[in-house]
Amino acid sequence: LLTESGSVYEGVNVENASYPVGICAERAALAAAVSHGERRFAALAVIADSPDVCAPCGMCRQMLMEFPIRRILLANTAGAVRVMTPAELLPCAFGAAALPAKEEAR
Repeated sequence: LLTESGSVYEGVNVENASYPVGICAERAALAAAVSHGERRFAALAVIADSPDVCAPCGMCRQMLMEFPIRRILLANTAGAVRVMTPAELLPCAFGAAALPAKEEAR
């Protein structure tokens, strides 16, 4: 995960026997960056040793929509790369714009 300030944060996939308890590399990298005060990101690379490029799961796609990330690079170790935006990964996403303004919520 490359921040707009030039810092790089890595994440790893941590699997668990109870699938929802695990964490994906994308969310791990975002959590690491946010814990260091980062909020603006230039790019995220998602790489796996697989026949096709590796795409984020639905939960990661939703989390990626919460941050301004300009481009997401989906890749595999064979050198295939596909570049997308968060909106292309999750069209019609639910986001902050769907929530009422703070004044309206009262």
